[in-house]
Amino acid sequence: MKILGQPIALMIAAALLLLLAITHPLVWLQARNAASASSMNTGEQGQLDPAARYVAMLSESAPLRAALRGHKVIGYVSESDIDIRTDGSGQARYYLTQFALAPVLVELGADQEHPTPAHDLVLAAFQSSQQLREYLRKNARVAIVSLNTSIALTRARDR
Repeated sequence: MKILGQPIALMIAAALLLLLAITHPLVWLQARNAASASSMNTGEQGQLDPAARYVAMLSESAPLRAALRGHKVIGYVSESDIDIRTDGSGQARYYLTQFALAPVLVELGADQEHPTPAHDLVLAAFQSSQQLREYLRKNARVAIVSLNTSIALTRARDR
């Protein structure tokens, strides 16, 4: 019995690890965008997968790092409500943002439409430039560091 039990236990452990790897949100995000990443011919940066490009865009931005200097916590908004208990591309992007901006804590607002007012700075990470413009207009905010057409570090507009 002991000899038969070890291979079965190893097979069960391997199956569980495979299941975890398949369902993990970062793996899901990478698999979803693998076709577009592999078809890009934009030099060295195009060879990175979408998650790595996103992290590099945030972590290597000197203007963003300079604007975050002295801040311990910033807010975060995106086009959809983020439930950190579930998987999805929105959640993966939020976790990648936390990773890229460490040691600054990136905190979700109580309501994605109206981020917590206590946050002086809010990173707005949307899918389209139209969504970012609408967010800035509705929430009386201004982009202080634009990372691309749909992602920007924002602050309240001076009144």
